[in-house]
Amino acid sequence: MEGLRDRELLRDETLGEAIQRYTDASVTVEELAGVLGRAYSAVGHLAYKEAASGQEPAVRG
Repeated sequence: MEGLRDRELLRDETLGEAIQRYTDASVTVEELAGVLGRAYSAVGHLAYKEAASGQEPAVRG
């Protein structure tokens, strides 16, 4: 882990640029998480709908 930190410290960038780079990465990860969450919900809904359509309705009495 220290090797990674050393390489990061050797970059030729200002503190502001480093903060911006980490902020951009954080936003990208947050957006990706949102998209994956919506996709997971959609797939779950479709799987439930498909499973439900293959079964006979429950008899209520």
